[in-house]
Amino acid sequence: LPAVRHVLRNTVRRAAAFALQQLAPETEAYRDELIAAMRAGDGGVIVALPKLTPRPDWALEPLWELLKDRRPGTRRLAIEALAELKCDDPTL
Repeated sequence: LPAVRHVLRNTVRRAAAFALQQLAPETEAYRDELIAAMRAGDGGVIVALPKLTPRPDWALEPLWELLKDRRPGTRRLAIEALAELKCDDPTL
């Protein structure tokens, strides 16, 4: 039961972060939650990033960092997200 509560809390926080990004993209309040999710290997968050409007330039650096992640699936999703965001320069 504690594991279910933990997953539910994470799911609710991430859904709230995406909602806030859609309602007020100029704010930065949602970014920490989505970056933490990316670093935790949440593939759903990584896959959703290229679909965000405006383009989530704040996510580029964490995505580049994920290219060194120990999890091959996370690395693959980061590569795909960077490709969709048309970012081939790690300094951007």
